[in-house]
Amino acid sequence: PHGSATHLREIDFEIETSRELVSLRNSYCAVGKLAQVKVRGGDAVLLFPSSGPFPPESQHEPLIRLRGDLRAGETKLPEEPARVKEVLRVVVNKRRDGEQVFNLKPDPEQDSLFADAATDGSGEDGASAPFEVEVGPFVGTGLNLRGEIQSIFFYRTILLFASGRGIATAKALIESSASASRGGLDFSFREQVKLYYKVKGDDDVCYGQDVFKRWETDYGVKTVVCKGSFSEAIDDDDELEFDPAASACISMLDPALSDKQSKDGDGEEENAELIELEKEVDQVCEEWDIPMHVRSSISQPDVIYSDTGGVV
Repeated sequence: PHGSATHLREIDFEIETSRELVSLRNSYCAVGKLAQVKVRGGDAVLLFPSSGPFPPESQHEPLIRLRGDLRAGETKLPEEPARVKEVLRVVVNKRRDGEQVFNLKPDPEQDSLFADAATDGSGEDGASAPFEVEVGPFVGTGLNLRGEIQSIFFYRTILLFASGRGIATAKALIESSASASRGGLDFSFREQVKLYYKVKGDDDVCYGQDVFKRWETDYGVKTVVCKGSFSEAIDDDDELEFDPAASACISMLDPALSDKQSKDGDGEEENAELIELEKEVDQVCEEWDIPMHVRSSISQPDVIYSDTGGVV
């Protein structure tokens, strides 16, 4: 990611997304869903995608197959499923997600993945060993971005708040903002969009200035890296001028635990820190009379189709 954080890295997986093989509920169809990844049949690790949801346009052929439609001249014969490969990019935190996932690397000679023998212990005489990586199903329903927040006229200013691995969700949201088919928020058409990225120190910054500059140039999103509270960051931001009544906050928060906390696996401490982070954003909304706060801890409601009663 070109940031200063050595305990964070991005990994790309090429995965199968065909609707013939993967249901919509289990696919990556909304920003904020988490990817389940299993290495060599082990316990699932929840990873934060940093790339946008898969484009629905690529599912045209599989959906035709599912409906049983036939083109002119075709006959109804058994066929192999239509394959649709997409690239999923995730952020991996060595402290939180484990060294086995963090040290994944591609095999240059085969279509497989390797783990470092030094940390994985699977190789012989210091060699690396190939193994299977299972991705999916994706967890949750994603950020609740339906409704008025989609309107560039109702909410002309969007304030984004991210911490920890939540910066991956922020990246996915920003880089898919121009895609109407993936629920993009059209950031480039808003009057102002700012991302406040909270870190504990310079060594925790996931992305470099080149990424932040690209977000500003391509999507109109300015990034402010802060070490204090979100309220202090906004108070210190002399460039920020906005109408609170026409503004909305989106928080994508993840506790930045220390190495000791990560090893101890103290879930109560993690939840307490997450609550405090959300309170910081709530305080911003209260101080500035901002009417809407979309938080990553509350997923969007399921879609219920009236014709079948099915839930997606």
